[in-house]
Amino acid sequence: MYPVWYWRNGEPGNRQGMREIKYVTGLYSFWDALRQRFPNLLIDDCASGGQRIDFEMQRRSAVLWRSDIAWDPTANQCISLGLSQWIPE
Repeated sequence: MYPVWYWRNGEPGNRQGMREIKYVTGLYSFWDALRQRFPNLLIDDCASGGQRIDFEMQRRSAVLWRSDIAWDPTANQCISLGLSQWIPE
């Protein structure tokens, strides 16, 4: 999924990025509410081939299933290599 098209489609030029900001902050709020209600909840994060895994996502989830393109070992290895620079040991 490439969400930028949905975020930008029909958005006024002077408001570019507002839908994306609302989506991201809403997602964080949703996950925070889930984790507050279920303290032992473990969230496995898969986000468009690792493209939307940021520091805040890492605080709230574990990146175990990196991408939906699991059938491509080279792509998975590349995603893991890129994430390895950001995921704490």
